[in-house]
Amino acid sequence: MTLPQNTPLPKAPTTGYRIASGALTVCLVLALLAGAASLPYLFPSDSLLYKFGTEQTMLRWGKVLGLLAACLLLLQLVWAARIRLLDRIFALNNLYTLHGIIGMGLAGMVLVHPLLTLLPDDMLLIPLQLRYWPELVGVCLLGLLLISILASAFRRFLGIPFQRWVLAHRIVAGVIPGLLFTHVLSVSSTFEAGSPRQMAIIAACLYGMGYLWILSRPLRLGRLFRVTAVEIAGERAHRIRLEPQVPLRRRRDPRRNLPGQFAFLTLFSDRVPHEEHPFTIASAPDSDGELEFIIRESGDWTRNVGLIRPGDSARIDGPYGLFSHLRLEPEREMVLIAGGIGITPMLSMLRSMARDGDRRRVTLVWSNRSRGHIVLPQEMDDLQARLPGLRILHVLTKDPEGGHFSGRLDRDRMAHVLSGCDAEAAVFVCGPPGMMRDVYASLRKIGHPRGLIFTERFSL
Repeated sequence: MTLPQNTPLPKAPTTGYRIASGALTVCLVLALLAGAASLPYLFPSDSLLYKFGTEQTMLRWGKVLGLLAACLLLLQLVWAARIRLLDRIFALNNLYTLHGIIGMGLAGMVLVHPLLTLLPDDMLLIPLQLRYWPELVGVCLLGLLLISILASAFRRFLGIPFQRWVLAHRIVAGVIPGLLFTHVLSVSSTFEAGSPRQMAIIAACLYGMGYLWILSRPLRLGRLFRVTAVEIAGERAHRIRLEPQVPLRRRRDPRRNLPGQFAFLTLFSDRVPHEEHPFTIASAPDSDGELEFIIRESGDWTRNVGLIRPGDSARIDGPYGLFSHLRLEPEREMVLIAGGIGITPMLSMLRSMARDGDRRRVTLVWSNRSRGHIVLPQEMDDLQARLPGLRILHVLTKDPEGGHFSGRLDRDRMAHVLSGCDAEAAVFVCGPPGMMRDVYASLRKIGHPRGLIFTERFSL
């Protein structure tokens, strides 16, 4: 692969910027939650005025919990909206992880909320009467929310196809807030008029605009790329190259990626479903060249990736993520640990470093099942020749005679690999989730600093 010599690299956000912006974001969220929690104190409902002692305390805390859950539910849209500013602060994969964690927390909150609000009235079940319709809307909201959370958490266990889950999740993301605002505006006298009602209506409008903005993303992105080549990169792995069909605006050009970032790729071909999937951009940043993805057959969609043909169109949303060596000081030593196709972000980094004449020490530890699973072996040899500081160690788990090492990357193996590396070397880890957990645990056990271990965990 020919790398241009004059393409300027994009700028990675500095640590100071991320800390300051992250702290500001957290403060804004906490202020929003504190404001919501204060409403039952500042604008008590009629039901609170007729309760005393423990019953009043339970009812008030039930309302506080409900409002906190409502705010967190609305914020779920923000974490999943692929907002570039938040990606540069927290990284999109971390925001998606936060989205899932908050979802599980919401399940607990929405179960406790009705207990605290019903028990003071000696009720466990809501009567099926018309005058209780706001409460019954809340029951529907509770049930739908729990189903959505549990289906998301146990999607693989339940065997729910990815694209069906995505479609259902997006529909639910529109229905649940509608039930939420109907319930909130009708169930309590706090929101009958005045500032609380106005704030709730403003929140509903903001959420609606954000939801429509997300739904319109495919139309805004369009089919701006086309496939130029599909090549075999290794055993059950294919290299797909794409180029823009029209000139791209600088801010919308995914070719101006940080080495190691990923993008959401949708291919429009008669041979594969038109589904959106995240893949690492394997090419180095080049605003005048092609984008490259290396995809291994590992699922229902990827098993047909070799059937894609040049000329097929594509939509690309990205780049995203902070998994890049550009976050580091130019002279810091690096250790890259890849499992299988997890080499792709490292490949982008190494290509970028080779283009720019980076001479720092880099140790690449690459675990594969067999020698046949090594993608682009000739280019890896070429990169090793062009980067004087690069050392490549192959670990073949199913072919003990074919690599430098065999077996798993356990604690002893990691200690041996890092024995010749600087104690302050930055370690990048990317691969199957189980492999990353084991490597991270091994690195911590041998005393490698937590702040110098970077992982690319991504799941939907």
